[in-house]
Amino acid sequence: MSDAFELATILAEDDPEAAADFLATLPMPVAITFLAGLPTDVLSPVLGHVPETMAKTLLTSMKLEDAAEAVGGMDYPFKTQVARSLPTPLLRDILDLLPRRDARQIRRDLTYALGSVGAWMETAPTVLDEGMTVGEVLTTLRKRRRSPDSTLVLTHANTVYAGVINASRLLGASERQPIRRYLDRTVKPLAPESLITELAQSVEWNRHLSLPVVGRNGALLGILRRERLELALETETETDLPADMGGTIGILLEAALICADGFTAMFSTSGQRTLSTNDTEKSS
Repeated sequence: MSDAFELATILAEDDPEAAADFLATLPMPVAITFLAGLPTDVLSPVLGHVPETMAKTLLTSMKLEDAAEAVGGMDYPFKTQVARSLPTPLLRDILDLLPRRDARQIRRDLTYALGSVGAWMETAPTVLDEGMTVGEVLTTLRKRRRSPDSTLVLTHANTVYAGVINASRLLGASERQPIRRYLDRTVKPLAPESLITELAQSVEWNRHLSLPVVGRNGALLGILRRERLELALETETETDLPADMGGTIGILLEAALICADGFTAMFSTSGQRTLSTNDTEKSS
C-alpha cells in the first residue's frame, strides 16, 4: 500500500460520512476501487453513507464472505438501507452468513415500508415486567449499564405493552415499592405501519427519548428512539448532496487517490476512464 493510499484510508476512518460525500462526486470506477481497497473495519462505516448504487455495485463485486463481513460491520439503520438495494439472491446469501440477531433484525425491517415506524424501530434494550419492585429494576439497570435518563418499557407477562417509566423517577424511590406505582400508562404506543412524518410533532418526544411500538394484539414489538426518528426524517427529506463535499478532507482524499501508486494505470484500459493531468486540473 502506498503512503498516499494509506493517508486516504486514515481520512476515511476519521470521518466516514465526509469521505462518503466526497466519493459520491468521483467517477464510479474510481470510488469503487478505493472502497475495495479499504480494510473491512474502515469500509463498513463509509459504506453506510455512500449512494445506494455505489454500495450495491461494490457488494455485488465482492466475495460473498467479504460482502457479508462488510454489511455485518455497519451500524443500524445503515445495514437495512444497504440491504434494501441488494438483489434478492445476494441478500439471502449475506443474511445466512450474518449473526442470527442481525439477520432477524434486517428481515424484520424489510417487511415494512422505508418511511414507516417499523422500518426504523429496534429491539427494546430493557423490557421489564410490571410486577417487579423498584430495587429489582435498579439492579437490572446497573447490570446493563443503562443511563438514568432511559425510558423503560414495561409489559404484562413479558409480552403485552403496559406503559413506560423514566428511570430518573426511581432514583429516590423506596426499593420495596412496586414498579407499577411509577408507571405512565398514558403514553400511546406507535403502530409499526404508521408513517414517520406523521409522528414527528408528537408531544411525547418532549418527555421521552424513545417510544414503544406494538402490534395489533398489543404485543410489544420494539421501540423507536428519537435519534432514529431524526435520522429517518433526514433520509426522507434528503434530495441533493451538499455543495461542500467534505471540505478539506475531500481535497486531501482526492489528492491521495490520484497520487496512489498504479492508480492511473488501473483505469487506462480500453473502454474505461483514464485519469490524466487534465482531469486533475479540472477537479481542482
